[in-house]
Amino acid sequence: MKNPKPSSKPKHYTEFLGVKALSSAHPEVKKLKYKNPNHSAHGNKNWRSSFVLMDYLKANPPAFNDKVLEIGCGWGLISIFISTYFANDIHSADIDPSVRPFFSLQSNINNAILEYVLGTLLNLKLKSYANIA
Repeated sequence: MKNPKPSSKPKHYTEFLGVKALSSAHPEVKKLKYKNPNHSAHGNKNWRSSFVLMDYLKANPPAFNDKVLEIGCGWGLISIFISTYFANDIHSADIDPSVRPFFSLQSNINNAILEYVLGTLLNLKLKSYANIA
């Protein structure tokens, strides 16, 4: 029996702890980058530090159903992880409006329903959150 050939299509994402982190080579990401070339606050990719924080949160999870705020969410990897594993009410905030389409794309690919908040620490009601990431 012959071994099956590996897929010739690249995945264009890294899967870590069950969450898909899109690469810059993903066709939809490339389209968005072409349409939105100006990132003002480092929202141009999934940062590797997100994987470290995901690993930490797996070992030290927030309380189930706590209200969580991710500040500087970028493409939303941490928010996706928290909402997937801990069923928390999570709001994802970023100061850069150009990251929202990337946030939406990555959320959709991971079947996550999240709330994106455009804002800074000055206009967020921090006292209403049990956890801030």
